[in-house]
This record gives sequence, C-alpha cells and structure tokens, in this order.
Amino acid sequence: AIAVAFAISFAAPRTRRGFLAEGLAWGIALAVKLYAWPAAVALLPLWRSQRAPKARWITVMGCGALAVALTVGDLAVRTRNPVGLFAFDAPASAVAKAVPIAWGEVIKIFVATAAWTSGPHNDALRPVGIVLYLAPLALLAAWGAVARRREPVVAICAAAAAAFALAQVINLAGYVRQAHAAGEAMPAGGKEGWYWYALAPLFVGALLAVILRDAPRWLILAVVLWIAGWDLFLTEGALFGDWAGLTGPLHGGAWVRWGPRVWVTDPPRLALRMIWLAAVGTLGAGVFLNNRHVSSVSETTQPSATPSSGNHEHGTDTFPRHR
Repeated sequence: AIAVAFAISFAAPRTRRGFLAEGLAWGIALAVKLYAWPAAVALLPLWRSQRAPKARWITVMGCGALAVALTVGDLAVRTRNPVGLFAFDAPASAVAKAVPIAWGEVIKIFVATAAWTSGPHNDALRPVGIVLYLAPLALLAAWGAVARRREPVVAICAAAAAAFALAQVINLAGYVRQAHAAGEAMPAGGKEGWYWYALAPLFVGALLAVILRDAPRWLILAVVLWIAGWDLFLTEGALFGDWAGLTGPLHGGAWVRWGPRVWVTDPPRLALRMIWLAAVGTLGAGVFLNNRHVSSVSETTQPSATPSSGNHEHGTDTFPRHR
C-alpha cells in the first residue's frame, strides 16, 4: 500500500482524478499500517518540490485524516488505546524493582532485524553477513546522497527517515516503561529494525534511482543483482527453511546462525532459483535503465539545465555520462 501511494505521489498527478487516486492510496496505506503514519511526512517536501496545487494538498490530507480518524476510533473500541499498541497501554502496578535496560542487547536486536526480517527470532545473520550485505549498499547510498544533496528527493528521504526514527523512539519508550514496571531488562517490543522496511519503496524506488541516474550500466546491473541475490539467499536459503522446521541452531554456518541451508539439502531447488535470480536481475536492470531519468523528482519538476561540460544545474554528476 505504501509503495503504491509513493508511486502515485512521485508521478505528480495534476487532475482531480489523480488527486483523488493519491488520496485514496494514502488513506488505505494509513489505515492498513501504523508504519505509514511517519512515512507520510515525506509528502510535505515532495509536494513543495512538485509545486503541488492546493486542491491536491486538501484532497490527499483530507483522505488521510479521515482514514486515521476511522482507524483510531476503531482501535479505541477494540483495544486498550487509540493506536492499538501494547506500548501505549497503561502499565500495571510495579511488581518488581526496576532494573537497568540492556541497551547493548536492544541495539544488537535492532541491527540484526534491520539486516534481515528473520523468521524465528533466534535466527539471524551473523555480524560478518550483516556487514557483507549492507555495507556496499550503505556506502553507495551515503556517497550518492552527498553527491545529490541538492536533489529534492534527498530532503524527502531525510524527512521521512527523521520522522520514522522519532516514531520508533516513542514506541520504544512505551515498551521501556512497561519493562521498568515489570522489573525486566529487555523491552518486549519497539526495538525491531524491520519496521524500516516500510520505507523501502521510497529509498529504493526514489533515492537509489536518483543516485544511479547517470551510473554506467554495469553498476546498475550489479546493484540489482546484489539486492536480488541477497533476497534469494535470505528468503529461499534461510527463511523458508526456518518456518518449515528444517533448520536449527546446531547446524549454523559462517553467515547465518541456523542451518543447514537449502543449497545443502536441495541443490535442484537452488539451481531453479538461480535461473529466477538471473531473470529478475535482467528485468530489474532493464527497468532501471529505461526509467532512471523519470525517477528523479528534480527532472520532472525543475527547469532543465543548459548542458555544459557534463554538469547539471545543481552540481556535478555523480557518475560520468555514458551514452
């Protein structure tokens, strides 16, 4: 729902039907997942960069406000608080002396679940796997964000990330309050990093596309294959096996805590999935190559710069031009 809503918003609708479609998409997203509430903050800088008419602001914000009001009303009746989260339940009377929160473990869980939204929570990527998976993408994103810092999409993503971080801090604070009342060192929730995957449509679909807008084709293909390959490794090679009860902590490997992996127990299935990976990688790279210029907010909403020595109006290209 969030991906569809962001796709419509980045398309910059200019008709009343388009405004209504955007409003309905965001209304559904806000009603379906609480994660969409802080993510919607990205609309404010996005609309400014697109010079959105007032009618669009009013339509989308009206639909969103109605969806939130209906959701809050429903949750207030069916749960013990208007947002339906245990973190915001009134804590029971203290049953034990408060103990310090194990912040080190909280951080470890956040990082592990941000790297992989694992199945059974005791299975996760080991530190070497987390670094190998995320470090190249993090470096590419940081470098590109600095090089493209004048692009509106960077401010849009920064606003969404700041709002999302604040929302998770508030959520965690509620669980910390519950833990103090129960005399426990580990909060029951609020520490999971997988919440951040709600922003994947924004960061992958918009920010990464802008970063790779002028990249050589081999780099685009490498990035797409890297993301698809790790998805294959984690989902097919670990997650499905975990939920099927085929793995356990006694057979863990160098990268994942549980095992054995699917490529050990079912090589033919791995071969089929490698064919799938090649197809997805080729298709994904083709989509990037054909649509990367369309993905830039600045190119669709800002006047075009006069070509000169490979530079844009807003600064030097991240990558040299390849024609």
